[in-house]
Amino acid sequence: ALDYPQSPPTAELYLSMAELSDQRGNTDHARSMYQRALSQQPNNLDALLGLARMEDRADRFEVAVSVYPQAMRMHPQNAKVLNDLALCHARKGQLEPARQLLDRAIRLQPAKPLYRNNIAKVLIEMNRIDEAVTNLAAVHPPAIAQYNMGVLLAERGRKSDAIGFLTAATHIDSQLQPASAMLAQLQGEAATPSQDDGILPTPMAAPVANTGP
Repeated sequence: ALDYPQSPPTAELYLSMAELSDQRGNTDHARSMYQRALSQQPNNLDALLGLARMEDRADRFEVAVSVYPQAMRMHPQNAKVLNDLALCHARKGQLEPARQLLDRAIRLQPAKPLYRNNIAKVLIEMNRIDEAVTNLAAVHPPAIAQYNMGVLLAERGRKSDAIGFLTAATHIDSQLQPASAMLAQLQGEAATPSQDDGILPTPMAAPVANTGP
């Protein structure tokens, strides 16, 4: 048999192996592959975010927040890094750091609904309702902004406040069925809210691999 020269593994190969292992739940192997990718390319954003998100999902908060700053140093103008670190802080109840990071992300990409939705949720947790409304209104039509406020407030158990925003949404747009259905439900009528992923606010869940630029 002929001997063919073999190239050493690249950072891209290690990253692919890390992502596959992460998807399969093999965290230890994924961590090792992410670290090998970063040993070759310390500024590889996909590897940095992949490792940080994995540690976040594994509830290794201190490890995750040690990786995100490295990503920010390497990519200071990347709003995605700021958003993901903000969500990491928010899930730990560290609302002010989360708000500040999301505010920075919004200054970089003011028209992106994802960041406005996430900061609105943080602001509601902080009882800064007017600021939450302002952020949602910056990227959504008026009725949708009011509806999203109603959804977020209902999630926090603030029924009367949610009813007020949902009522406003239906007055602005009487054809907005999800708002009408949720309003009827909160008022005690037998109705099931419609599900429309196009207008539901982004939940504050663990970040996923592809959150967009």
